[in-house]
Amino acid sequence: MIARRKHLMLLSNVLPRGYLRMDGYSFNGGTYFDTGELSTEDMKIEMEFTINTVTDQAFFGSRLRLKVRNYSFFVKDGVFYCSANTNQISTDIPAEAGSYSVVYTPRDALINGVKIDYSNNSFVGSLNTVYVGGCHQMMEAYEPAVFVLHGFKFYKGDAL
Repeated sequence: MIARRKHLMLLSNVLPRGYLRMDGYSFNGGTYFDTGELSTEDMKIEMEFTINTVTDQAFFGSRLRLKVRNYSFFVKDGVFYCSANTNQISTDIPAEAGSYSVVYTPRDALINGVKIDYSNNSFVGSLNTVYVGGCHQMMEAYEPAVFVLHGFKFYKGDAL
């Protein structure tokens, strides 16, 4: 009986009682999540999100100081940036209202299908865990973001 009910729910795409379907989680510039994971050389972050207004903000990241052990994805002066250790790399992709898909590693990024390579940067691990909705620096979320998160995956090597 239970297996039949589960099968019917999967077929009709119905959630069990007590669950709520949503299209994303809205970050309001004060909300952030701590992944509990440190940045590593083999990490990969996949993220799908929508922004309606463009401000200087960090979508995710971890850093010791502004330009030291910084692994983050953010908007600065209306352009998407990736950080890898001591470098902030401009993607030259304007941040405009719309939906985006990002695959970030400490060596390169893929933003809506456009590859950004910064593989010549050295990796030195951060002492802070990675935040989503801001950049984790000294136990605070810096550059809090305003966006709707549709999907987020954090890999260490091949492990999700």
